[in-house]
Amino acid sequence: METQYEAMSVEALEAEIHSLGEQRDAIAQEQRAAHRVLNRKLTEQSASKKIASLSDAEKAALLQQLKAQSIQSDESVGTPGQ
Repeated sequence: METQYEAMSVEALEAEIHSLGEQRDAIAQEQRAAHRVLNRKLTEQSASKKIASLSDAEKAALLQQLKAQSIQSDESVGTPGQ
């Protein structure tokens, strides 16, 4: 690979380095996007496993707590348009 660069002019090397940098940045952006999706899916998978391990009574209690917190959250925000 290095021998390919030996035949290039300074201007061509500078352009190649710039192009490689842009490619690296694009790959890094794609990698971050893939990591975000992976993290979300791992979180969902973990939550599903935790919920599956709960008894019916624990699931009902959890649902009740989630509904209560949702109502409190809605009250703190208020009604849209008012």
